[in-house]
Amino acid sequence: GQPAPPPPQDIGEGLGAAHQAMLQGGGPTGFQPYKRPPFFAARIFALLVLMCLTFFLASTTSLVLPVFMGRQLMWLWVGDTKIHELYTAGCGLYICWLCLRVSTVIGGWYLQGWAIIKAKLQLWGLLIIKSLVMAIVLLMVIPLLLGLLFDVIIVAPMRVPLDQSPIFFPWQDWALGVLHMKILTAVVMMGPQWWLKRAIERVYNDGMRNLNMRFIMTQICVPVSTFLGMALAVPYVIAHSLAPAFGVSLEAQTLVVRRIYPFVLTVIICSAMLLFQIRQFRRLYNHIKDDKYLVGQRLVNYIHHATSQEHRKQTEAATS
Repeated sequence: GQPAPPPPQDIGEGLGAAHQAMLQGGGPTGFQPYKRPPFFAARIFALLVLMCLTFFLASTTSLVLPVFMGRQLMWLWVGDTKIHELYTAGCGLYICWLCLRVSTVIGGWYLQGWAIIKAKLQLWGLLIIKSLVMAIVLLMVIPLLLGLLFDVIIVAPMRVPLDQSPIFFPWQDWALGVLHMKILTAVVMMGPQWWLKRAIERVYNDGMRNLNMRFIMTQICVPVSTFLGMALAVPYVIAHSLAPAFGVSLEAQTLVVRRIYPFVLTVIICSAMLLFQIRQFRRLYNHIKDDKYLVGQRLVNYIHHATSQEHRKQTEAATS
C-alpha cells in the first residue's frame, strides 16, 4: 500500500538540473553537459584582440574625425588663421552629430515610401531656406550692428586717445554683439509687456516647424535693424555735416566725431529718466488729488469759487 520510492539520482545530475532550472526560471529540465568548443583559447584571444582594435578605432575616429572636419570647415571660413582646437573639435562634433541625425531621419522616412520622402524633403528644404534667410539677419547683421554700436559708444572712447584713429574688427564686434544680444533678449523677456516681447513670445510659441518668415522679418528683424542702423548713422551724419558747417577746427571736429555717440546716449538716458520722473510726479499728483477730493466715484469740493456760485444758483433755481 505504500508508494514506491523514487529512483536514485546522481548527486551531480541533480545539482546540474537545479542549476539549469535556476538559470531558466522554470522547473528542472535535465542536465546539459558542457562541451568545450574547439580552439577555445584562440577564440578568446581573438575576441580580446578584436575588442582592443574596436576600442582603438572608435576612440581614434571620435577624436580625429571631428577635429579634421572642424579644421576643414574653419579653413573654408577663416582661411589660414590659427583657431584653437577646442573650437575645431566642437564644430566637427556638431557636424558629425548632424550627419548622424540626418541619416537616421532619412532612414525612418525610407520605410514610409518615396512619396513621404519627397514631401518631407520639400517641407524641410523650405524650412531650411527660411531659417538661413532669418539667420543671416538675426545672427549676423543684428549682432554686428549691436557690437559696433557698443564699440563706438563704450570701447573706443575709453581705450583710444583722441590723437589716434580707432580700428574696428568685425569679427570681434560680431562676437561682442552676440553676447549683448543674448543679454538684451533675456532682459526683454523678463521686462514688461511691449511689442518686442510679444513678438519674441509668438515666435517661441510657434516653434521651429511653424516659422512665419514674414512676421519675423517685419516685426523683429526690420525694426531692430532699422533702430540700430539709425543709431549708428544719425550721429555720424550730424558729426560729419554740422560740425564742418560751423567752421570749427580739425581738432574740434575730431572731438565731436569721437564723443558724439556717448553724448547722444547720455542725452537719451537723461531724457528717459526725466520723462519717467514727470510721469511719476503726475501719478503722485493724481493720487493725492483723488484721495483728497474723490469720494467713491464722485468729485466734491473741486469746483472753482467763481463757478461754485453759479452752480449754487442753478441748484437753487432747479429746486424752486
